[in-house]
Amino acid sequence: MTAMRKLVLAVILLAVPAFAQSIDKPTRVSVYINPGWGWSAGSGNAWNGGYGLALEHRFSRLFSGEISVATEQHEVQPYFFSDRRFKLRTYPIDAIARYTFQSVHTRWRPYAGLGVRFVGAPDEPPNVQYEDQLNGEVVGGVEFNAAESWSLEMEARHLVRNQLPEDYDELFKVSLGVGWRF
Repeated sequence: MTAMRKLVLAVILLAVPAFAQSIDKPTRVSVYINPGWGWSAGSGNAWNGGYGLALEHRFSRLFSGEISVATEQHEVQPYFFSDRRFKLRTYPIDAIARYTFQSVHTRWRPYAGLGVRFVGAPDEPPNVQYEDQLNGEVVGGVEFNAAESWSLEMEARHLVRNQLPEDYDELFKVSLGVGWRF
């Protein structure tokens, strides 16, 4: 048997069980809030907040992908020698691959994931040049299945910066959400 045939056979033998574990309701739509606490190197602790919409698709009981879009409000102080603060609104987009850990409790589903986050630079305040941000992120959380189709979710995200931090995108944030699976 050639090496290529062995590779194809191995992929088939590993892929079939993964897709066989697919659940009845693989897609979930959820709304979430960021209650308002975050941290960034530029402004320290920040009591900002936001809300968003996420779409998740489970490829198996263990692996899923999620795309989310949010709107967040930030209060920043871009000028070092000024006490003047500005309110900014950003619209981050996150794409995450998640792994759900097996649990003895079917209602609790802890997970971890990796992804990327894009935030377009805001136009405000005047005379400040912000740049778009594209960063990796590490995600962890737990999903509580309240009913067959409804779930509650608590999640924490930490950005892995590849450039200087901006005031308008916190390094660490927590979110709470409600999801409907179909």
